[in-house]
Amino acid sequence: MQKITPPSIVISLAQACQKDGARLFLVGGSVRDALLGVKPKDWDLEVHGFTPQKLEPVLRKFAHIKKVGKSFGVWKLNSKSVEFDISVPVIQNQPAPFIGITEALRRRDLRINAIAYDPLLQQYIDPFNGQQDIEAKRLHYTDAKAFAEDPLRAFRVAQFAARLQFSPSQELISLCKNTSMNGIAVERISIELEKLFLRSKKPSIGLRLLDKLDLYSRSIPMWTYNEKLLHCIDRAVAFRTRSAGWNLALMWSVATHHLSHDKLLSLLDYLQIYTILGYKLRKSIVDGHQFWAQLQSRCSDTQLRTLAESTAIDQIAMISQSISPSDALQNLSRAAELGIENKSLPILIQGRDLVAYGYKGLAIGKKLKEIRTAQLEGTLQTREQVLKLLSNEQQK
Repeated sequence: MQKITPPSIVISLAQACQKDGARLFLVGGSVRDALLGVKPKDWDLEVHGFTPQKLEPVLRKFAHIKKVGKSFGVWKLNSKSVEFDISVPVIQNQPAPFIGITEALRRRDLRINAIAYDPLLQQYIDPFNGQQDIEAKRLHYTDAKAFAEDPLRAFRVAQFAARLQFSPSQELISLCKNTSMNGIAVERISIELEKLFLRSKKPSIGLRLLDKLDLYSRSIPMWTYNEKLLHCIDRAVAFRTRSAGWNLALMWSVATHHLSHDKLLSLLDYLQIYTILGYKLRKSIVDGHQFWAQLQSRCSDTQLRTLAESTAIDQIAMISQSISPSDALQNLSRAAELGIENKSLPILIQGRDLVAYGYKGLAIGKKLKEIRTAQLEGTLQTREQVLKLLSNEQQK
């Protein structure tokens, strides 16, 4: 059995908890990933035997902490560039620190996620045989009643199916289809779709499963799909090489390119898609929807310079190539040669410069537009050329 080696602070914290009669476990994704042979990126810790009031001062001895959202008994701990989520067991949004590890695991969504690890004893706690599901590449609920209490879990099934390429059991499929979607928070749906788009090698697996679980019709009816679209989305994964915001804009642009403009805006409004980590996600998706077709055939330099005025050509090219492989990458290569793959041409002259040449009022704006047009066409390329043109015109 593979041992898990968490950061040293986890061991120290576990020892501090044990000293006062509590126990700390690794839970959730870090345990599952370790069993899959994947180095954990996130560490979720659960402490049993301490009330939140008793646990918090213990945590403060180790690193800076902050409470998360409205949940009571959940903290983030930051230490040496490592971030941990730390919690006590919860039942119906209330701390339940003494329910025991088996009952706490029972309330987790899937058996593959209902495995804990004791970092001091170096032992797995697996009362629901989640390891067998991992070996079988199977998804199955841990407890049917607990699963149905949160309708978002149906979306998590699709997300995990795509990320892990595991197959849901027929019982799980039936449970998801019969779980009411009433009251589901759409922003939480967005988060699950975000994980599906950013973390899976074949998003089509999860998107196809959403249909099988009747989740489009019951939760996001304005978003439809077909098999051709799924192939486009899977192709986009190869271009998912930038920041989270950039990658997500790429995936959403490809996934919605078939919608009308109005339906696209309706979907973005419904899912509350605006920004992510300061990145203008909504604008990038709308740009992708508007401009991807322009790069399907070979563009002139003027066309590329003009397009760069409105959007980032590198992203549009990869959206276009994902939707329908054509001339998009050749256009991107030429844009890079022109220095405009992700920025517009530099401004050669300002309105205040024109005043010295006798321009004023509306004439300034008209002349600036004329110069910019010439720059996009390639007839003016440097500030010196512009100043020489203005000087010649002044002398006439």
